Amino acid sequence: MAITLTVSLLLLLFAAAAACGGGETPDDNGAPADAGTPAGGEQQPGTTVGAAITLQEGTVARYLVQEQFARLDFPNDAIGETSDVTGMITLSPEGEVISAESRIVLNAASLRSDESRRDDYLSRNAIQTGTYPEIIFAPTAVRGLAWPLPTSGEAGFIIEGDLTVREVTRPVEWETTASFNGAMVTGTAKTNFTFGEFDMEVPDLFFLLSVEDNIRLELDFTAAY
Repeated sequence: MAITLTVSLLLLLFAAAAACGGGETPDDNGAPADAGTPAGGEQQPGTTVGAAITLQEGTVARYLVQEQFARLDFPNDAIGETSDVTGMITLSPEGEVISAESRIVLNAASLRSDESRRDDYLSRNAIQTGTYPEIIFAPTAVRGLAWPLPTSGEAGFIIEGDLTVREVTRPVEWETTASFNGAMVTGTAKTNFTFGEFDMEVPDLFFLLSVEDNIRLELDFTAAY
């Protein structure tokens, strides 16, 4: 009688364990073999990065606009610069830009030229840095750059993306030349556009006879990846 009762209890316990999933075979870590696989049987992949090209100290951004001073007989380039530039371009294992993880930010309020009156006008009127302190470039693609990234030599390529000045965003292309040395890369990227493309007025200052309606942007960069 005692033996029969004991066998019955063991059978009941075994049945209860099987109903609760206790019959799954654990993996080497003690978890069920199918743990981590979502409903539907598909594994959810995470974002995989092939390279993150990050700007380093020594990077300088500048604008160049041709203007004619009233006191001079020839035009010259107004140049404003800042070293307050940060950001990165992140590439996938296939060498494509990961837009959600790529951004370059320029502190517009820190731009300085050799003329304080020009700086004040750009800050208060053209760019309005009090309200829009940053100029943002969001890369979307790179054309003509070898993949995997080279570790030596020079290369020319195009960086495509969206440039935001104030509340206006426009697609631009940067013509880029770069030198590669191990995991370091240095070079210059250039683009240009008119004032009107970003809803800015051509500067009208009393000490200027004229200002060309063309803004050239340059980025002398040092980066690591």
